[in-house]
Amino acid sequence: MPQRPGKVLAISIMTLAGGIIALLGCAFIFLIFPLWIPWIFSLVLGIIATIKGSFMLANKPGFLSIKTIAIMQIVNAINPLGILFNLPLGIITLVFLNDPKVKNYLRSKRL
Repeated sequence: MPQRPGKVLAISIMTLAGGIIALLGCAFIFLIFPLWIPWIFSLVLGIIATIKGSFMLANKPGFLSIKTIAIMQIVNAINPLGILFNLPLGIITLVFLNDPKVKNYLRSKRL
């Protein structure tokens, strides 16, 4: 059984943190600007990223690829807190996903 690389743990934590930040940003945006419709995207991203980050920390396969969530984090730059937090987290996650050790581990675990 391959040992989990440190970058996979970092991706898990960043995904979980990005999901929590997206949920907090969603609540903040909804309270201040309830007619700003992109808060719905933050809500969806927050729920999906929180679940996927939790699954990855527990070494369980999830329902959506981590690359998709990283791209969603980058797209979340349409929201104010998304530019500050989720945009860099998504970029760092995509960079970490290009590491051969991470690719091999994720392929073997199907995370």
